[in-house]
Amino acid sequence: MTHILEKNCAESLIRLLSRPPKIQRAGHAERFLITYIFCEALIRVVLRGYENRNATTQSQPKLYSTLRKDVIANGFRHFGIRCSPEDVDALLDTKLEKRGSKSARLLRNGIVHNWSAADENEVRERYPTLSKLMDRIIQAITEATNSQRQSMA
Repeated sequence: MTHILEKNCAESLIRLLSRPPKIQRAGHAERFLITYIFCEALIRVVLRGYENRNATTQSQPKLYSTLRKDVIANGFRHFGIRCSPEDVDALLDTKLEKRGSKSARLLRNGIVHNWSAADENEVRERYPTLSKLMDRIIQAITEATNSQRQSMA
């Protein structure tokens, strides 16, 4: 059974989706980073909605969610976001650390935290695949959000 996103969560997703990053002139590494951050922000909104679905006025809702794959899978399933577990793994799995198959998250961490030339080169080489991966996840969240937006109207 698909559940409806809580109103604040749905509104946050609608706001984020209405202003995707503009990256036409950026290089591959820059486009990758900007798209990854956008994708992660969308996932975190879904996670907050999922983790706070039972929050009451007495309990404090979570403001920050860790990116645990099992919780992401549960949240996606709960809200009817159709995204393959393999895509989530390729995006976030910190165990995928072998050169040439690192997860997007590890590549992003290497570039952001260490200014890693090797990770930047891997992003350039794998950019078409990484870009399609993130686009699929963003599209899955967009479709679920649009579907729920129509049911809210």
